[in-house]
Amino acid sequence: MSVILTGFADEISPDPQAQLATLAAESISHLELRSAWSVNVADFTAEHLAAFRAALDEAGVRVSAIGSPIGKIPIGAPLPPELDRMRRVADVAGELGTPLVRVFSFFIPAGQPPAWAP
Repeated sequence: MSVILTGFADEISPDPQAQLATLAAESISHLELRSAWSVNVADFTAEHLAAFRAALDEAGVRVSAIGSPIGKIPIGAPLPPELDRMRRVADVAGELGTPLVRVFSFFIPAGQPPAWAP
């Protein structure tokens, strides 16, 4: 059985080149994409995506999963904007060749009992 070591690279640096150079130095071939250039993956433009994909290709690194912020909002928040963000994240995941997207549970506002519903 083979094991693939992967992790967030944005904690290395906001610069993808620095991220990828560090991964290469450690013989890490995959990353979980959360952000680059201090831009969250959910907010990547087409230009961000193209530049990141080119950097990955040049470095020979693959994306294991998308570390999205989806669901990191109050449970009573409007859902349509979050669904739009999820669609964008799913598009980015597809473009980068991963079927995996990390999401969060919507959170209950402070002071509300767990059975609270909006």
